[in-house]
Amino acid sequence: MQKGRYPIIDMIKKITILGILFSILFTSSAFAYQFEDFRWGLKMTVAQNRLERKGKDIQTSSSYTLAYSDNIVGERCYVVLIFTPKSQKLAKVKIRWGSGSVGPALLDELTGKYGQANLNNKPMRHYEWERHIANQKLVLDYFTSAELTYFGGQYYTRFQKERQKMAEDGL
Repeated sequence: MQKGRYPIIDMIKKITILGILFSILFTSSAFAYQFEDFRWGLKMTVAQNRLERKGKDIQTSSSYTLAYSDNIVGERCYVVLIFTPKSQKLAKVKIRWGSGSVGPALLDELTGKYGQANLNNKPMRHYEWERHIANQKLVLDYFTSAELTYFGGQYYTRFQKERQKMAEDGL
């Protein structure tokens, strides 16, 4: 078969290859720093319903946070979902473990999932992964305790702006 003899087949091949490349590109970076099934921008009420369906006991809740205990990487931890104050969209996730001993396991898991950290400060046990395209960031700190923080790109930026506006308004 000569090239160009069946242009529709050549076109279908090109579209298929581009589709595969496009899906690989977007599945690897667009949702790279997502915590479990809580996507960025998720409404607070939807997140609360999901936690309740999973049997999680919401321990504290403010007008823009939901907190609960969980077991992640085999260790007990405290998870805080932080939402934009006014629009109630998921903007940040903070997870704390009481012991820093979970740090190396977290570092291995995150490195396996996301590659080497962009910022790596081994003496301080501080690691950062950042996706500039999606404006997302993931930070791991561990020494005497461990803390993992996910920053949700545009929603975290909105969170900061809404918090600043509330401070200016004296709220």
